Amino acid sequence: MMVLDYPAAHSMDTSWYAVDADGCVALFSTGKVGHAPVGYQSAYYMEDLFEARHPERPDQFHWEGYDQAAAEIGIFLYDYSEAWEPIQAYDRRFVPPDPVHVDQLPPAIRLGCKRIQFSSIRFADDARVQPIEFFPCESSGREVRVAFVAADGVTVRPVPGQEHRFADFVHRFCAESPEAATGFHFEGFDNET
Repeated sequence: MMVLDYPAAHSMDTSWYAVDADGCVALFSTGKVGHAPVGYQSAYYMEDLFEARHPERPDQFHWEGYDQAAAEIGIFLYDYSEAWEPIQAYDRRFVPPDPVHVDQLPPAIRLGCKRIQFSSIRFADDARVQPIEFFPCESSGREVRVAFVAADGVTVRPVPGQEHRFADFVHRFCAESPEAATGFHFEGFDNET
């Protein structure tokens, strides 16, 4: 009997890496409902780098955790909230004291991190990053997710390809979540809330 294996469009609780305009590296954690650029590579680079620095205790990463490893290696950390709609930006939760430049990393890890490059973002300056503003993205439930919040935390725009459903989304969201809607500006809708 042949078993067919269909790749998942996006796995829950995954991580992906990116490089900014300065060559700094960040790890983005999707949580259960976050999004990632199409073609991202889920990898354990930080864990591998940390364990290579501590060969005498290969399990130390699991005891120290991401913040300690990120501080030691020099990687920024961004997390996605649990918000379903509109799709939120990633929030920076850790700034390393001495950021590593991607070219300081081993060749295979360097190539993996460079798969996603933000040419106009600087992780040291940008507390929020919205990948949808730069790349096509995938996420769980992407067929039904219509809108995203820009990196400014206020402007709500249609996900590319969902423009035809945006007006219905705005009216529904404002009716169902009026308190939350008051904090947003829906692009193309004046004073909708």
